[in-house]
Amino acid sequence: MTGSARGTAEALGRNLAQKAGLNRSILDTAPAGYLNMLRYKAEEAGAEFLEAKTRELKPSQRCPDCGAVRKKTLAERHHDCDCGCRLGRDEAAALVLLRWELAQLRHCQNEETINPVGTVGDQAAA
Repeated sequence: MTGSARGTAEALGRNLAQKAGLNRSILDTAPAGYLNMLRYKAEEAGAEFLEAKTRELKPSQRCPDCGAVRKKTLAERHHDCDCGCRLGRDEAAALVLLRWELAQLRHCQNEETINPVGTVGDQAAA
């Protein structure tokens, strides 16, 4: 979203002022700073912090039951899949993320042990 407005020095892109204002608003929210603070607080509390790569996972377009990906417009507020899964779009996305996180934790448990405080560490460290 914070990319170029696609223009040249001679012919500026369309809606340049609106795009600049939107970019400023997005960057003012400081999403990277917020995530860094969450990581720090999770580490401080001894909790595990998992960050899903949503561009690859596509939680709002993926079915939580069968995993099929279907492109949806923002106006589509319900998830209806051929497998029979019918949920609200946000609920379906939350289930996709929850299942991804549980799979990540299972993967970590297979390779490492979970310490009593909830942090993941090597067996040698436990």
